[in-house]
Amino acid sequence: EIRPRDWSSDVCSSDLITYELTASTFVQNAAVSGGGAIFASTDQDILVALDRVDLTANTVVGSGGAIEVSENESSSTARLTTRGGSFTGNRGGRGDGGAIWAAGGGNNGVTAVSVVGTRFVGNEVGGNGGAIYTNDSLELSGATFVDNTAGVGDGGAAYAEGNVTVT
Repeated sequence: EIRPRDWSSDVCSSDLITYELTASTFVQNAAVSGGGAIFASTDQDILVALDRVDLTANTVVGSGGAIEVSENESSSTARLTTRGGSFTGNRGGRGDGGAIWAAGGGNNGVTAVSVVGTRFVGNEVGGNGGAIYTNDSLELSGATFVDNTAGVGDGGAAYAEGNVTVT
């Protein structure tokens, strides 16, 4: 399903189970609600996997300057993984997550973000998580964060409401 530009300008999906992108580039896309370049939301389990994907200068009025991944049911799981690639100069508006916003809708749902060898440079947002916001767990391995800003919120580089693992 492709939604109007006010949802997301580049890739928009609903009821998506697995979504994989490899060696792709998203530059200067804009949205009003969520995910300046990529918006993936479902009532089922969802996995969004990015491998060597570069997201640059994407903007959103709400949350997730480059990407929003979410699940809407209390028992569903939303997972976002990035390997390599970069998030550079993405801008979230008055919401959370300058580059990434990943969150679930229910108390029993799980939202997991895993970042391996990915660079986050110069991303910003008005709320929490200059580069990354998740309402659950965050795993970082070999990630680089430079000059990311959370305006009036917390976590200039990242904000996680769950467990954080750094290796």
